Amino acid sequence: MPEISATSCIGGPSITRTGFPTRLHHASGAWTRPGREPSTAAHIVDLAHYVVGPIDAITGSAKTFITERPSVDDPSRMEPVTVDDCFAFLARFQNGVTGTFEKARGWQPAGQLNYNDWEINGTRGSLAFNLERLNELQVFFSDDPVEHRGWRVINVTDGQHPYVGAWWPSGHIIGWEESHIHQIADFLMAIENDQPCTPGFAVGVQNQAVLDALVESAGSGRWVDVAQE
Repeated sequence: MPEISATSCIGGPSITRTGFPTRLHHASGAWTRPGREPSTAAHIVDLAHYVVGPIDAITGSAKTFITERPSVDDPSRMEPVTVDDCFAFLARFQNGVTGTFEKARGWQPAGQLNYNDWEINGTRGSLAFNLERLNELQVFFSDDPVEHRGWRVINVTDGQHPYVGAWWPSGHIIGWEESHIHQIADFLMAIENDQPCTPGFAVGVQNQAVLDALVESAGSGRWVDVAQE
């Protein structure tokens, strides 16, 4: 995706608003972890770093909607929930982009189940994607003739699209499991070619720094600078 967003096809995203309205719903259950734990937010923060760039500062809020759940050991007994169900936050990127994020899990059984979606608005167009339709990319180009201008859907299954050339002919979609095979392939090729594998440990540290700032901001209600390496 950076190959697309960084080109002139949608202009400079640093000039306009970037939005990542993401909702990750995990099946509701009794498991909890103590304290504020924006674990599923790690997915959208990591994706934002990859597509847009590093985050400088963040402000957010958190909410627990389901205050009790059945105990894992004894489902007939209710236990307090000590983890937040929802995080909503704003971010300032180092390149000037503004990001909006939303993360929720478990408390809303209706609607999207794994709708990890994002939208980037540039000076000349926009890109949009959601994980439940992972073989499709939505694009909007402002340079199109007015009578034809609008969102269109690209089926990203041609051989020139990243990774897909290793699989099936055009139009033959891939699934969730293939995306994990891509990760393993990247790792093995990095070993074979004696090159660093990305993402690496430093990327994980950068991601965690944003989550730490998010937890701090949710507690203080203020903007928090993200610790930089």
